[in-house]
Amino acid sequence: MEFRVATVTTGETRLVNLAGTFGESIPGIGVTATGRAENVRFEDIRFISPRLPATGSASFAFRVRPFSETLTEITVTEGVVQTGESNVHGDAVIHFGGETAQLVSVDARFDPLALSLVEQLMGDTLPYRGTITGTARGSGGLINFDVNTRLTSADVRTPFATHLTGQVFFSSAGFELRRVEADMREVPLLALRAIIPG
Repeated sequence: MEFRVATVTTGETRLVNLAGTFGESIPGIGVTATGRAENVRFEDIRFISPRLPATGSASFAFRVRPFSETLTEITVTEGVVQTGESNVHGDAVIHFGGETAQLVSVDARFDPLALSLVEQLMGDTLPYRGTITGTARGSGGLINFDVNTRLTSADVRTPFATHLTGQVFFSSAGFELRRVEADMREVPLLALRAIIPG
């Protein structure tokens, strides 16, 4: 069944210029759609993935389409995400379905991004706390990053700054750091224990 809707409002969430089709014959979640989301509250869309933050908001243009029999693809452009300490701008493609939520491509600017949010989205624990500013770009799950950080660790409570460039791989199995280069001037040696035991 086809649909066209000028505006849908639920609470503070507003969707505009919605168009698409839905039905049991459509794979994935059974929907193809385009539109724009304005002030979407994360608590309203956590059905997409329990890894999404419980609070905060986002605005973006979107396209939803089947990717396979079980996976749905969401393309997000002109995105602005604000939750907690994090403020992120950019575009992304995500595949999701069942227990799977996979970041396929991204072109994002962090101003900043809290590592606690990264942990939540990955479903994994990082050895540091703090924030990063900079960019992440890539596709096929392979993402290149260029960021400045303000971090603490279990052993070092005073924040220290680093500049990191490298590459990570996101898949349905999780997160894998492929390469990293660090400029760590005036970083306490104790801070390295989190990544170099001994």
